[in-house]
Amino acid sequence: MITADDIKAYIDTAGSDFSQIDFNSAIELAYRRYKEVTGSETVDESDPTVKKALILFAITELAGQVNLYWRGRDNVEIIRTKDVAAEIERILKLKPKPAVRFVPL
Repeated sequence: MITADDIKAYIDTAGSDFSQIDFNSAIELAYRRYKEVTGSETVDESDPTVKKALILFAITELAGQVNLYWRGRDNVEIIRTKDVAAEIERILKLKPKPAVRFVPL
């Protein structure tokens, strides 16, 4: 199972600004989203790829509450939620679902 400390270590920013309730909620949503996108009822928590995907899902849930667009003054790191979602799809080898589906008439 991923923990609040896993998420804090991964984003390395603003982790102390969140309550345990915030982390627990993000973790719960991360597991739900993982199951939803993979169509799986179970989660192989021993797989490092799955663990990273869960962490990224949790970060995406917390993104609205933390500035993930700017970290540090000398070393700027940019993370956009859309890019995080694309990374989750890549590491889980999922095909992204199109936002709009065109059907011939």
